[in-house]
Amino acid sequence: MKLVITEKPSVAMDIAKSLGKIERKDGYVVAGDYVVTWAYGHLLEIDDSIAPRKWSLEDLPIFPERFKYKV
Repeated sequence: MKLVITEKPSVAMDIAKSLGKIERKDGYVVAGDYVVTWAYGHLLEIDDSIAPRKWSLEDLPIFPERFKYKV
């Protein structure tokens, strides 16, 4: 089985439905060989230390060489 974790239940249901017939469980959904579950919010976010402390529209877009994430 493969696990898919989404940021909210509605996204989990959309993904599960696209994978085939769904079977609802307590806190997750089974769709074929997939178990789809969810959190309530983002699991990771971009670490804002990569952005300049003060910026203007001329600075956009900002594309760092490497993104940093925080839990």
